[in-house]
Amino acid sequence: MKFFVIGMLVFQYGFSMLSDLESEASRYVGELGDKWLFPSDHLPVGASVGPLSVTSWNILNTKFLHHIASNDQGLLNSSIIGYDIPFGDESSLTFRENNVVMNIISMVVDDIHFPRNVVAIQECNNSVLDALRKRFPDNIDISTPFDGGLRDDNGEAIIYNSSLFEYIGSNTYVYQAKRGNSIFDVTLRERKSGDIYRIINSHVPGGPYSIKALDEFGDYLISNYDDKHVMIVMGDLNASYSAIAKVLSVKGIDQQYRYVESGYPSHIDTRRNAVTFDHIFVSVGKNSNITYKSKDAYEVLHGLGGIVDLLKKS
Repeated sequence: MKFFVIGMLVFQYGFSMLSDLESEASRYVGELGDKWLFPSDHLPVGASVGPLSVTSWNILNTKFLHHIASNDQGLLNSSIIGYDIPFGDESSLTFRENNVVMNIISMVVDDIHFPRNVVAIQECNNSVLDALRKRFPDNIDISTPFDGGLRDDNGEAIIYNSSLFEYIGSNTYVYQAKRGNSIFDVTLRERKSGDIYRIINSHVPGGPYSIKALDEFGDYLISNYDDKHVMIVMGDLNASYSAIAKVLSVKGIDQQYRYVESGYPSHIDTRRNAVTFDHIFVSVGKNSNITYKSKDAYEVLHGLGGIVDLLKKS
């Protein structure tokens, strides 16, 4: 009888989670096609956390462009597909990937008004990783889950300004629900204050893997929580805020983490709805002097406001 009750609770939790994955108000945008002049089907989101200016962006791995080509998202005629051509005879990059690289460089190097000192990216491949490392100045470092680069599907990486932050260590958890996606957890010490920041970057598996993967995600957060550190959790979480909030509540850590809402949709799903699947959560723990707030689109990336307007007005 006890097993039956527990089983029913698990079933109810899973069913509730399934209904919550896209439960926030989504907006049908239809086929945007050639109006979509952006190199990914995800938009970056950002926040300021104490001295950190953080950004999270799923940059769209080229190996997954067949999803775009299916036109379920209405992006077949977009620049994502149009710029999927070689960038040059001596480059392994495509034009689209080079645009991604240039946008990231703009975030962390070129933008003197809104510099980002920590950027978490998902769906990175080794061609993009190598191009970033070649073009970054010496004080911009990239940490990856595995020595020597990225494995085939594990595209999480964390970029940080090493003149401001000292790398302490990292941890990688590979999802069992869908091996390939991971949670990449990097610890940084701010050189000026000595404060410790944990940057947890993840691409949670979506679709049929979502419920089990979100459960793993919640387990990782609770088992690695440390109130002595500032915890910043971000990434393409493949679910709505309410679904993530439910996971945190079930795991008993909903009071520790606060949601930093972007204020704009970040993705077009396969129903051609504008949804928010890219999130940032913050826990300051015992560091009560640390404040945080979301960033507007123009603070996240120059020119992003036009794409946001397209999603809001289409």
